[in-house]
Amino acid sequence: MLLSVLINTILEFAAIILIFYSVLGTDLLITPARKLLSVLMFTAQIIFQAVSVKIFNTPVINTFSILAVIIIIFSGSILYKICWLFVCSLAIVLLSYAVSNICYILSGGLFSNISLTVFLGIFDKTILIIFIISALALDKSRQQRKNIICQIERKSYFLVLFSCIITKLLLGISELLFYKNITGILKNITAYLIFVLVIMLLAAITAFLKIQYQHNILKEKEELHQKYIEMEQIYYSQLEKKNNDLRAFRHDFNNHILVLQKLTARNQTRELESYLHEISLIHTKNFYISTGNIAADVIINHFYNKLGNGILFKISGYFQNKCFIENFDICTILSNLLSNASEALENADTQSAREIYLDIDHSPERISIFMKNTSGHNARNLSGNLITTKQDKKNHGFGLENIRKTAEKYHGFIKTSYKNNMFYTYVVLNKPL
Repeated sequence: MLLSVLINTILEFAAIILIFYSVLGTDLLITPARKLLSVLMFTAQIIFQAVSVKIFNTPVINTFSILAVIIIIFSGSILYKICWLFVCSLAIVLLSYAVSNICYILSGGLFSNISLTVFLGIFDKTILIIFIISALALDKSRQQRKNIICQIERKSYFLVLFSCIITKLLLGISELLFYKNITGILKNITAYLIFVLVIMLLAAITAFLKIQYQHNILKEKEELHQKYIEMEQIYYSQLEKKNNDLRAFRHDFNNHILVLQKLTARNQTRELESYLHEISLIHTKNFYISTGNIAADVIINHFYNKLGNGILFKISGYFQNKCFIENFDICTILSNLLSNASEALENADTQSAREIYLDIDHSPERISIFMKNTSGHNARNLSGNLITTKQDKKNHGFGLENIRKTAEKYHGFIKTSYKNNMFYTYVVLNKPL
């Protein structure tokens, strides 16, 4: 029994930790001190299990030790960790309980020499191994789920936690009725009805979280739409002002030429340079970017006007008249790309070259948007760890998920890379059939 309990403890620790990291996408807070403390907690739990089984013939519950390790090595609030630990533990217990009981009933007399408790213990280990393998298989897409889970509101965790406690109590009553070899048909039916109620309750919680997630997505789209309208109004007012300034400049153009000719004739170099500098400032003041698409022009000019001194902004390419992308989706892609780039430039070394390069390639069947921008390699991510040179996760992790979803809407994709203090983003959108 002792060996079985110790194996179960190791598997449960591994399953929960991998679920938090790979399935939920929770960031690690690994330091030498935290690593040592978590190892000590795990070792203490193993010792307690061995002593408890030897003396009392009953294993110690792993939940509190697992929670302590999760609090030590993972980022996030304690409420978040407690809530998801309850959900993970309940999912493991519920799945093990359901599968083991169904198999035990269907097997009939094949396993008459094995008690239901032993049968359940075998399935406990099997289910834990399945959870471990599933978590490892889902590791590559952990960032996507992280962005989804981060949108769950704090108050919802209280509802989930309360529901998990009620579900655990109901499941305990059902187990008690099932294990006591009660022969009454009514009591057996009661045990199964409680189990069905547990399933319905979990389904209701899942539906609630899904509805809340969809609500947050719609809310985010509405906020983006309102922001686009505000930027569009600012864009048109700035465009009108620039046109007026440009007309005024053209009206005085001949006079400016006469002044330049006189300064040149008199060989007044300093005055000539000063006058040319003033004219160049007028040109810069009246400059605006045109890509052939009003939504793109609004977003690009909005960010261009916000750029500080010493930042080089280059743009090439244009959108064709018949663009198969909705303006809202263009706004989503460009606003997130330029927002991430602007944040990256703020954190980049001011002594190095800071630049943003945007290229738009529009063919009848495909639109490609390529952007590269300066990005400091020594920025830190949310967990406080140094960002790897492969990807700048802090400056570009947020918003890329929205771009990915938009690209998938048009059967496209997004690729990112990081090299030599430059972050590269490549977005491809295909024309719907």
